[in-house]
Amino acid sequence: MVSQVSEDGRVAQTVAASIHGLLNFASWFTLGKALQTSAHGFSMLASGTALDKRSIRALCEHTFIVLETLEPREVALPLQSVPVVIYTDGAFEGTNATWGAIVIDPVSKTSLCFAGTVPEFLLAAWKNLVGEQLICQIEMYAVVCVRWKVRHLLHKRRLLLFIDNEPCRFSLIKGRSPSDPLFRMSHACACMEASLPCFVWYERIASYCNPADLPSRARIDEACKRWGLTFGGDIALPAELLTALVDGVPFPRLAKVNGDLECVIKPQGRKEDDTDV
Repeated sequence: MVSQVSEDGRVAQTVAASIHGLLNFASWFTLGKALQTSAHGFSMLASGTALDKRSIRALCEHTFIVLETLEPREVALPLQSVPVVIYTDGAFEGTNATWGAIVIDPVSKTSLCFAGTVPEFLLAAWKNLVGEQLICQIEMYAVVCVRWKVRHLLHKRRLLLFIDNEPCRFSLIKGRSPSDPLFRMSHACACMEASLPCFVWYERIASYCNPADLPSRARIDEACKRWGLTFGGDIALPAELLTALVDGVPFPRLAKVNGDLECVIKPQGRKEDDTDV
């Protein structure tokens, strides 16, 4: 059905509604939240939103990429029952947008602290879309950064991720959001989940008891000393992923690399970062 829409460059509302229903069903019951962007696009077409041929074909191409990448999830038994625990936080004081994250894994003896600054071009793009109140976007950016950095550590593991921002938490749970920047970032997390899945539970933590509040406010030494953490520095996201977050283009193609599912996000000239956990 999607192939026919791509070939025609147009779609009847009834057909768009059928495709939306199938994608939505697959997203929730079988294939995960990575299909939410496609489902949302066909929902817009079903409701009568007009898109030009180029936009319709781009939506179809994105749908093909995700459908061809997704595979049935395997649950290994016995599954390691001890979860990885991650805390994330964002701070926005004046014009300074910072974030922090703490990763604890008793199994691999990993105790890491990350902290960084949100790039200025991202802040400018978000302001154009949502205005001056950017704390939700900053909080979500922290999740995207740490989810990317420790993607190998999390693969096939249980994960408890604590976040003190409810719009971000619900966006991560649902895979969508009325806020365009949150939608893009939750979609990025869903695509990482599709390629290197883990079993994640998103939970709220009150700001005053969130340990990631310290690194998010540049109190890194204090956090490391208090909880025995090793500082892992800032996290530089790949160029293609940043482009997807800014421009809303489809998340970069997912594929198998050396027999293992990977997010294929390697800009020209970039070497693989051996510090990835």
